[in-house]
Amino acid sequence: FRYVVRPLVIDHVADQAGQLVSRLELAARTGDPADGPALSAVAEAVGREQADDVAWIRVADQDGRIIASTGSASGEALPRAALDAILRDRAQRSVAMRTTPGGELVVVTLPFRFQFPDERAGRVREQGGVGRPRFKIAEAALRFDNAEGPFWPLRRALAVSLLAAIALLAAMTAFTLQFGRFLQARQVEQ
Repeated sequence: FRYVVRPLVIDHVADQAGQLVSRLELAARTGDPADGPALSAVAEAVGREQADDVAWIRVADQDGRIIASTGSASGEALPRAALDAILRDRAQRSVAMRTTPGGELVVVTLPFRFQFPDERAGRVREQGGVGRPRFKIAEAALRFDNAEGPFWPLRRALAVSLLAAIALLAAMTAFTLQFGRFLQARQVEQ
């Protein structure tokens, strides 16, 4: 049970992080922030929707330098391994676990397909609007402990199954202990 549920919870949290980053992309396109601080404000607003679950949201350029951040994120660059997974290996997401004093976090790194207005204008001037797409990288850290709620029915089923197995074991033990008397009674009866 432990080996099955933990990966399920991590996948569930990674999916939530993907939805969070999608909402951030939509809010950024709608608000069209002009720079990093404006994008941080948009990220703050999106993160407030799930304030209990979200530890931080960070957006970085393709070199890993932080452009915008919200929550308790540190100012250090994104991990190189996560950047390589997204940029070089073309992974849809990179998932890692981090232990902090506040508990375990699931840190998900995803492509963030939004460009500032000056980046869009610069790309059009440089290459006539044609070229390889540029995107940023988003990192969302969600609390692992808060995500176990939807998996309560599995835990309840485990508890019921465990209690049923203990009851069956107790019945088999009682039957084994009484079997000798049963045989003696049958012999006397015959």
